Parts: sequence; structure tokens; C-alpha cells
Amino acid sequence: MRGRPRLTYHLFVNPPIEYVEALAQALDDDDYVTAASTMAQRVEYTIGDRLIHGPQAVVASYRASSEMAHRLFDQVGYGHEVIPTDDPYSFRVSYSDLDRV
Repeated sequence: MRGRPRLTYHLFVNPPIEYVEALAQALDDDDYVTAASTMAQRVEYTIGDRLIHGPQAVVASYRASSEMAHRLFDQVGYGHEVIPTDDPYSFRVSYSDLDRV
């Protein structure tokens, strides 16, 4: 398993962790419509040294990575961990990929 970059959700309401779990699961399931529709407009995604802003840009990045993984590997699976922060309006989500040739 290798780790993917972190997705930081900056929200404007104090959501229950179940909301963030559902959003993370939608990304794990390649359910981009659900994922984009549940992200805050100001969502931020850090990948390497780049910072990606907005639901459509985040989804495009996840879609491109998933499509590449499915082309390169015989089996692809995803997992995640939701990590609360000191800010009640933000969560960090750490993603993992399980790829098999």
C-alpha cells in the first residue's frame, strides 16, 4: 500500500465526521458526481508541491490518477483515514492505494 497526498476539507459548518467519511468513501469508490457535489467550493487538495482548489479540479485529479492506476495494474483498491484537526471546520483525509500487477 502506498500513501496518496492528503486532501484537506475546509468547511463552513461543523459537519459530523460521518459526512467527511461519506465524502472520502465516494472518492474511494470513484463516485465523482457524489464527491464533487458534497465538497465545499473552497476545498483544497495538496499533491506534492501543488495546491489544487475547488471540487471540479480535485475530482479531475482523482479521476486522472484512478484511470492511470486501472490502466497500469490488474487490481486497484483504495482506503482512507479521516483525521480531525484543531479547527472544527477542517478535516484531513489520508488516502491509501492498493495496486496489484
